[in-house]
Amino acid sequence: HPFYPTWKAKPGLPPQEVTALSPEFGARVRLRITALRKEWAYVEKMPHVGSYSEWFSQNFPDLWRDWAEGLEERGKSPGDWLPLPV
Repeated sequence: HPFYPTWKAKPGLPPQEVTALSPEFGARVRLRITALRKEWAYVEKMPHVGSYSEWFSQNFPDLWRDWAEGLEERGKSPGDWLPLPV
């Protein structure tokens, strides 16, 4: 998507922050991937998408691997959680 759809969120930001945070200026923002209990979420998806976790793991395999390993190290099953970028 070449344009930020909610431009009204920018008023009050100095120009250098708008440039640093806006995708239309090629901004790259580092995200953290948290875990949300699967039963706490309602996920809508397109019919051709198997599941959100399947889609995430196929499109972001390195992030998925690190996220799943982090859960397993904490004794949690990745199947009980959803990856949530923040």
